Amino acid sequence: MAPMSDKPTEKAKYSECVLYVGEACKASDLVRHAANAEGVGFFIFDVATAIAKGGEKRPLALVMEEKTYQSDSRRFDDVAQGVGGRVVRLSGKDAGHDEVAPFLIGMLRSVKRGRAG
Repeated sequence: MAPMSDKPTEKAKYSECVLYVGEACKASDLVRHAANAEGVGFFIFDVATAIAKGGEKRPLALVMEEKTYQSDSRRFDDVAQGVGGRVVRLSGKDAGHDEVAPFLIGMLRSVKRGRAG
């Protein structure tokens, strides 16, 4: 019998995650910071991949710019609702705003509590 390890596997460590939908940019860096602060995984996907992988990844949140959300709002909402997550829409002016990361951290904590209870 192999010895047990108390180290979490990558899968266990990142069983919760955030999906950023779009290309890497200043906004995605803020989202990555929030995910890291909460100890959850972070992925950047294009629209089609985010919709296709959303159910599998079970993100706490799908975060994207408003224009990306408008491209397929119903499907983004369906993915988030199906996994008990949230859609967060950022306007272009939000991308560098100092309040975005604290807002996201608070929202991630709220979703985690909701899933646990």
